[in-house]
Parts: sequence; C-alpha cells; structure tokens
Amino acid sequence: MQFVFTPSPHFVNPGHEASSDLHVDSETATDVAKLRDLYPELGSWGDLALYVAWGSFSQQVNMISWEPITEREEDFLHFCCWEQTRGEFPWGNDRRELAQANKWKF
Repeated sequence: MQFVFTPSPHFVNPGHEASSDLHVDSETATDVAKLRDLYPELGSWGDLALYVAWGSFSQQVNMISWEPITEREEDFLHFCCWEQTRGEFPWGNDRRELAQANKWKF
C-alpha cells in the first residue's frame, strides 16, 4: 500500500488541506510554486499547507525562518512523514534522524 501524505492536522486544520488562501509576497509565492513542482507526492496539498509545512521544516530542522527553495530535498518528505506518523519533530534535532521516517518510500 502506497503511503499517502496528509497535511492535517499537523500542518493545517481539517478542511483546509487544499486551501489556496495564501497571502504572501511574490518571492514566497514563487517558492510555494517550486514546492509544488519539486514534490509531486504532495500534489493534493493546497498552497497554505505547502507553505506551513516548508516553514515548519525550515524552522524545526534548519533553524531558520524560511529556507530558500533551490532543489528537491528528501529530508523535507522525511519531515512531513515524521510529523504525520510520529508527531512533532523535536526542534533542532539532528536532521539525519529524519531518514528514519521513510514509510513514504515503500
């Protein structure tokens, strides 16, 4: 059975999974569009969910408010899987631990 990523309740409230209601500057909007292109596994997620998930990943793992999006990072999918299957990823934990949350690969 293929793993299905869900953005609620860990990133957005139920009912807002596909919300495109996002009010950000043009640079951030471009980044969210890049997320959509780089992560087809999250194709059913709305802009709001992608934005919140990437922001959480940037803060909890990279310890920065918003990591610029330049290329695909499997650790982002590991992070989303962790949040969905294990709960909140501890702030500042070693990112190598994220690879343990790899159910999405199988």
